[in-house]
Amino acid sequence: MRAGSILSRFHPHPHSVKIEGGALWAEIHREIEKYDLAMVGGTCSNVGIGGLVLAGGYGWLTGKYGLACDNLVGVEIVLANGEIVTASEEENKDLFWAVRGAGMAFGIVTTFMLRAFPQKNECWEGSLVFKPGKEVLKVILGVIERILGQENEEGENAMSMIWRVEGDQEEPSITTTIFHNGPAETGKEFFAPLLAANPLVNTTSMKYFSECCGSGEATNSNSSSCNGNFIARKLFKNSSRQRQRSLIGED
Repeated sequence: MRAGSILSRFHPHPHSVKIEGGALWAEIHREIEKYDLAMVGGTCSNVGIGGLVLAGGYGWLTGKYGLACDNLVGVEIVLANGEIVTASEEENKDLFWAVRGAGMAFGIVTTFMLRAFPQKNECWEGSLVFKPGKEVLKVILGVIERILGQENEEGENAMSMIWRVEGDQEEPSITTTIFHNGPAETGKEFFAPLLAANPLVNTTSMKYFSECCGSGEATNSNSSSCNGNFIARKLFKNSSRQRQRSLIGED
């Protein structure tokens, strides 16, 4: 079982959950949201808990609460000799230190205990797609500096960026996915320079936190961080086809 056994409370951390290996982050976010909780975890629905947490793990709440591995409270792990042990700050401390960042090298984790945090409000999130250029890059870098600076001291804002050329594209695209843990008004204010840079696509809207992390089925994610680049591919593919038709005299 995966999602069905996610929410198992345990002492001494009142806002921690016990999650079985094999759970996907879409399932986890949906389940804990029922209790007005959220955690640092995957932003794409088909990402599993194990690889992300044991290797570090960035999420939309990293600026506020740290990496996913920073919020690991304990694990149940199968060692190479077949022994099943628990590792935490109180038990097998050296092993617990090691699994937070290099856990896959020390055994197979079958159960994760992770901190969760109150999350009652909705969030403002979505993708902005741009044609690349020096001015756009300056704006993006400026926003990154704001995210890493004092203006984002509370860690309520985050952004991811993809720059790539797909298959038959003749032009690259830049897709930024922006996240604000609060209302649209303050989100638009913080990310105003990006919004003013004439994005070709803007999918930002208010959402539940789980929707920002792929609340749909694993193969049909609604998360902008998953589908933003698909939007860019479709957009530039269509423009490429139109340009080809023009060149051969179809328009």
